[in-house]
Amino acid sequence: MARINLHSMQVLAAVAVAKSLTRAATELHMTPSAISKRIAELELRFGTALLIRNSGGVALTPAGEIVVRSCDDIMVRVAEMTREIGALLARQQGEIKVMANTTAILLGLFEDVERFRQQHGAVRVQIFEGSSVEVADAVKSNEVDVGVAVRNASMSGLQLSPYRHTGLSVMMSKGHALEVLTQPRPWPDCHEHLPHH
Repeated sequence: MARINLHSMQVLAAVAVAKSLTRAATELHMTPSAISKRIAELELRFGTALLIRNSGGVALTPAGEIVVRSCDDIMVRVAEMTREIGALLARQQGEIKVMANTTAILLGLFEDVERFRQQHGAVRVQIFEGSSVEVADAVKSNEVDVGVAVRNASMSGLQLSPYRHTGLSVMMSKGHALEVLTQPRPWPDCHEHLPHH
């Protein structure tokens, strides 16, 4: 069975809007004969006429209306697919800023980040070092996305999650795009939903 050519379907849709092969050809920067050939190929593929030609121009047959309606549906899906892929690429090409105290770094934070990078090679991860209070303050002021430090009073109001099996906590602002990473497993093992930066 011959394949259905999407471009030919789009040509038919343009002819239906223009109600004229000549006007459609001008709009599509094609010759009228090229337009006719595209439509003839579709009619051969479906085994039925798709256009009615008359003195006033052209009109769709019932079969032609089905083809054009289907073309519109396909183009909507293509647009959705394009948006979804764009969103995926934006997430994969984002940047995450992490600030941690010395203890977290010594306990293997770099190794955890390296595993994360292997899964998300396009995501840039920057790591900064500071005291536990400095880490909490940096998260609160949105200077960094994620903090790892000893739990302290400065963390009040932040989203907290245990880090490994230690007394350390992963912290981020409530509602942050990365908050989902702390549910139900602690960051950075979970790897869905990267932020847009």
